[in-house]
Amino acid sequence: MADSVVSFDTSCHAFANGHGKLGANLFIPDPVNRQVDDIFGANNKVSVDVRYPKTVLPGDTFTYSIGLRTLDIHTEFDPHSDEHPITNAQRIKVDIAIPEGTEFVSAAVGKNLQGDTTPTGSSQPTSIIRIDDQGNEDPEGKFLRMAVDNKTERRTVNGVQSFNGPNANGNAAGGFTAGKTNVGTDPQIVFPSFQVTVKAANAPGTTIPLKLRAGSPANEYKNPRNFLTFLSQNDDAGNFLEPDTHGFVSIRCAPRDTPTSAVNAGAEALASVSTLISPGTVSSCEGKSGVELDQCTIDQEVVNEEYGGSVVGSKPAKSFSDGVYKVQTDIVNGVYTHSEGDGVWSVAARADDGSLFVRQHGSCTDFGGKMTIFSTDVAVGTFGCGLSTFQSGTE
Repeated sequence: MADSVVSFDTSCHAFANGHGKLGANLFIPDPVNRQVDDIFGANNKVSVDVRYPKTVLPGDTFTYSIGLRTLDIHTEFDPHSDEHPITNAQRIKVDIAIPEGTEFVSAAVGKNLQGDTTPTGSSQPTSIIRIDDQGNEDPEGKFLRMAVDNKTERRTVNGVQSFNGPNANGNAAGGFTAGKTNVGTDPQIVFPSFQVTVKAANAPGTTIPLKLRAGSPANEYKNPRNFLTFLSQNDDAGNFLEPDTHGFVSIRCAPRDTPTSAVNAGAEALASVSTLISPGTVSSCEGKSGVELDQCTIDQEVVNEEYGGSVVGSKPAKSFSDGVYKVQTDIVNGVYTHSEGDGVWSVAARADDGSLFVRQHGSCTDFGGKMTIFSTDVAVGTFGCGLSTFQSGTE
């Protein structure tokens, strides 16, 4: 499994719903409606960890993990923080995209990928739900949501409500919550990880992007569909001169350096999984060059009549040209020698968690020009080694 981390700035906006301290008849619209530049520190930087297999076979089922790193909520972003400091965060939700080019299998809540401890007073998610674009639970939805009871924030501007999901509220605690680590410190959101299992399409040579919830309108500034939203909660509802916001402020964060800039790395693929190219996927290498020429397989080529004829007609074969092959499906296991020496080879095996990893690799001249494939191996690839010819069997 590979590990990567992507850090990016977010542009966050704050809203509150309320009325004046003199009562509901003195309605003050939009008591809070402004950009907040440093709720998580300078430029509201967010970091996301991804743990994933770099390569899988077409049609394989695989699991990857994605999780936000812990965020400290800085009370300084609120101009009344000295008088009414932020005590916690409520109704937190994080959305990610189901990867294109896959069939969704399942999703579960995993541990924080950094091993951080959840602060006292927090309520953590125990399940992941699949949602549609409106935030409703949907078995055909394109997104996955981490929340508690799908409780999310809601805000009202000039009497118009904007929300994402059926259990949204702008003036009530609940859902995925974050408390303080110690008295007097900032509230801290410790995020569990998404553990997502999908099945790769039977499409060799493709790339599967692993993303947060991205695309319009989720990437738009202050949109309820932003990948990260929550309510911050103050210890009091305000004072006589300031509107009563019931202690809650709605926060929405988009992957943008500024509200008007283009989206940044947070809206792109955080990591990618590649599907290996297998024999039988193309009928000719004509017109191909570079990597495509290295990886393509000529179905009708007679690779070695002595050891079984064509790859297609006599699987598993005992000789093969450059390409990627499944062990015991396309080729037999054993010791092979190469006809050329300018390229490289690698043997992939499967780990205990089901992921693929490179068990051994080398140049075509390493190990005396010999390559050993075991029956427990999954796939073999050679590039620039010419014809690989079977010499003897292995256990």
